[in-house]
Formats: sequence, C-alpha cells, structure tokens
Amino acid sequence: ANGRQDLLFMKDETHLVLVKAFEKGVDDAQAKQFALSTVDTMMAELMIKTRIAYSNAKHTLMDLREGYKEANMALHISGIFQEQKEISAYSRLGIARLIYELPKELCESFLHEVFGDQLPDEEIDEELQVTIRKFFDNDLNISETARQLYLHRNTLVYRLERFEKAVGLDIRRFDDAMTFQIAMMVLAHYRALR
Repeated sequence: ANGRQDLLFMKDETHLVLVKAFEKGVDDAQAKQFALSTVDTMMAELMIKTRIAYSNAKHTLMDLREGYKEANMALHISGIFQEQKEISAYSRLGIARLIYELPKELCESFLHEVFGDQLPDEEIDEELQVTIRKFFDNDLNISETARQLYLHRNTLVYRLERFEKAVGLDIRRFDDAMTFQIAMMVLAHYRALR
C-alpha cells in the first residue's frame, strides 16, 4: 500500500523464491540485469554458485501464481537443457519449452529414428563432445573452431568425419547439425523422464 515491496521466502533448503517489485514498464533487459547482479552478489558475498530463473513480468497479485509456475518451469527446463547457464528467462526458453512437453513415447520414437538402436553417448568420447560443442558455438565454422581448439583444420575435419561414421550425421551440413542438436535435447529430456 505504501509503495514498492519485495518478498523473499524459502521454498526448501536449496531454493529461494523472490517476488521482485519493479517500476511499471520493466523490460526483460532490466530483469536480466537484476538476475546477473544477484548471481554475482551470491558468489562474491557467500561463495555460493547460484542459478536464477525468472518469469515474464506480472502486473497483479492474481498473476503471481502464474509467474511462480513460469519461473519454476524455466529453472527446471534450464537444468535439463542448459546446465551451465546461470540465468534463465521463461520468455527465452525457445525450443527447449517445446521439447519439454514431449511425451516419453514420442521421444523414444524420434531418438530411434535419428540414432537407431545405439544412443550417441556410447559412441562419443569426451574429446569429441568438446569438439562438437565448440563447433556449434562457432556456428559450424571449421576454421574458427580449429583455431579455438588449437587444432590443425584437417584434424578437426578428421574428428567430424569420425563422428559422422559413428552416428551417421554429417554435422558440417546445417540440416544434420540441426537434427543432431534437437536430438540431443530430446535425449536429455528423455533421460530426465526416467
């Protein structure tokens, strides 16, 4: 009644819920900046690695329940698909939100269609996983990936060809790269369902 007020309460031993009161017209950039500041503060002051997820802005008390569900879903989804991300916004989940809604049977069917009977984790060693991740981070650019991994370009091409033989997808081609990326997200979701 007398202005802005933030609320903080414990959900359980490892989760806090913060209802942050912003001025009207808050945008995603302001919410993200506040989340980044909170992560930095938690690390600097308490030496605690923190992950934060937040909902879309809500304007009435009646909307808080929906906001809680959105933030909780963003935290859960980012834990499955983007473990290393410290901050997750419900409005930026993208395709991960769609994959999260897939039933187990559809995941199994898709994974079998893409990989056959062998799931890729058994086929891909740690070195190759790092190479693929870096290749995707560099938008399928062989030269830049080789430079960042301190590899000769031909060595990188050899690794990608070895991957193609093992999995059956040539991730140097956009269609196969996209299929592989989505399949790995579906696989992460499938394993979380077990």
